[in-house]
Amino acid sequence: MKKAFIILIAVLAFIVLAAIVGGVVVFVWTGPAKKVAVDFIDDVRQGKINEALILTTQKFQNEYKDAIQQFYDEQGDLVSQIVKININNVSILNDSAEASGYVEDDEGTIVPVSVKMVKEQGQWRVYNFVFDFGAAAKK
Repeated sequence: MKKAFIILIAVLAFIVLAAIVGGVVVFVWTGPAKKVAVDFIDDVRQGKINEALILTTQKFQNEYKDAIQQFYDEQGDLVSQIVKININNVSILNDSAEASGYVEDDEGTIVPVSVKMVKEQGQWRVYNFVFDFGAAAKK
C-alpha cells in the first residue's frame, strides 16, 4: 500500500513537472510572436502609425504602407477607445504565426482580432491584421 502511494505521488509529480516545462516551452516559443502582435495593435490604437509600420514585413511597408493610416482614419474613433488587448491564442508553423484574441473598448465591447506574421531576418513581422468589428459583442 505504501509503495503504491509513493508510485502514485511520483507519477503525479512527473505530470505536474511535465505540464510546467511544457508551459514554459510554449511561452518561450510563442512569446515573441505574441509580443509583436500586442505591440502592433497597441501602436495602431495610439495612432502611432510609423511605429506600427516598423513591425510589418518589408513587402507590407513597400506595398501597403498607407493601409494602416487608412484603417486608423476610418476606424480611429473605435480603435482609440481600446482599453484592453488580449491575445490568447498564438499558433506557429515554421516561419509563419497567427495571433488571435480580442480587444475591449471602454464600454465593454469585445472585438475579435487577428494578426498574421512571418519571420523576416529572425524577427516576427506583421503581414496582415483584422479587427472584426462585424463580430463585436457587448461583454
